[in-house]
Amino acid sequence: MTQPSVTIVVLSHNYERYVGEALESAVSQEPGDYDLTEVVVIDDGSTDRSHDVYARFPGVRVVNKAHEGFAATLTRAVDEASGEWLALLDADDAFTPDKLRRLAPHLANPAFLPSMPTAFRSPSALIRAVRPARSSFAPLPRGIYCRSPTSCSSTCWPTSATASACQSP
Repeated sequence: MTQPSVTIVVLSHNYERYVGEALESAVSQEPGDYDLTEVVVIDDGSTDRSHDVYARFPGVRVVNKAHEGFAATLTRAVDEASGEWLALLDADDAFTPDKLRRLAPHLANPAFLPSMPTAFRSPSALIRAVRPARSSFAPLPRGIYCRSPTSCSSTCWPTSATASACQSP
């Protein structure tokens, strides 16, 4: 069985104070049955000294864009991810060191999807459910966090399904 490839994407706008901890947690993931393809920061037009913090992590790819807000930054994150799976990390949050190691067996085995509510067994259906509607996000269904093995601080979504679901109708 091929190991799942994962891109960690950090969404940031003026998070100089916190983003270093987020990036450290991303690049310090414990080895496991996964391939950490890359860590990417999507910088949404920061005007603070966030870029000085990014420079401390030479293996992290930084994508700079004009400030457009969360929805546009999230869409850019999906476009930039090269891994099969997308792990979103807010710039003011951090992953536990074992996040990807513990998550990898579930990513390699799609049988985890039945633990989600019936309406969300398809990744595309999940993405459509949380897709922005006139600049506001619908809340994630409670079951996504309570019963899914992907609920360790954030969710992981298949990159291809996310990209297709995020395309304009």
